[in-house]
Amino acid sequence: IVLIISTAVVFQQLRYMQEKSLGFDKDQVITMFNTAAFGNRFESFRQELLQQPGVKEVARSSRVPSGRLLDAMGIGIPAGDSIKPLQLDVKYLSVDYSFVPTYGFQLAAGRNFSQAYATDSTNFVVNEAAVRAIGYKSVQDAINQPIMYGGQKGNIIGVVKDFHFESLHQQIPALVMSVIPNQFGRISIKLAGNNLPATLATVEATWKKFLPEVPYDFTFMDESFARLYESEQRQKTIFTSFAAIAIFIACLGLFGLSAFTI
Repeated sequence: IVLIISTAVVFQQLRYMQEKSLGFDKDQVITMFNTAAFGNRFESFRQELLQQPGVKEVARSSRVPSGRLLDAMGIGIPAGDSIKPLQLDVKYLSVDYSFVPTYGFQLAAGRNFSQAYATDSTNFVVNEAAVRAIGYKSVQDAINQPIMYGGQKGNIIGVVKDFHFESLHQQIPALVMSVIPNQFGRISIKLAGNNLPATLATVEATWKKFLPEVPYDFTFMDESFARLYESEQRQKTIFTSFAAIAIFIACLGLFGLSAFTI
């Protein structure tokens, strides 16, 4: 009975991890490492991909979901003529203008980065956890508020709803996003989902057209998240096996008892 109950709990936990909304769309997204070999040709690479019917969006960032948010810098808010440092652990993510729409992050207030605003290169988009950590009463109160992060002063132009960038084992951290081009180490490509083999072949051909000397490799985002729960998958297998053995032994006992009684 204990093994059966434990197995049921493990199954429920796995189902929760697999079905829990992460706050963004991880399906039909492939990621790959960015390379300095692009030079100033990345925008041409991106535009050529966007002309393909199977490609919805292309973005760059310092990290991609399913990885750990390990980068953090000091944050402060204006206090008169000076900056008041806050004793907070606020992670940061360097993103380009297409990162938010590529993953479908939902805005709770304000707007996304836009190339139509020259000042957005020094502004910030934060998550709801950062709004709470800094102490704003609401997400609306945070919009257009100045902050200093990592020595860079700018305004909060948008607030995205909290999302699980890391695995569900980790709490959602306070997060600041900004546009820092020299830190774009990863590429994310959102696919349309119809005729994936043909689309993937097109992406590979486009990559080899621009970077014939650089090996082409990619990973599906949903597979990256699945790897985060491999230990739970092993627990599921172990509990299922032992529960089956226990039930079999119990049935043997019942059969022996009934045979003896007869």
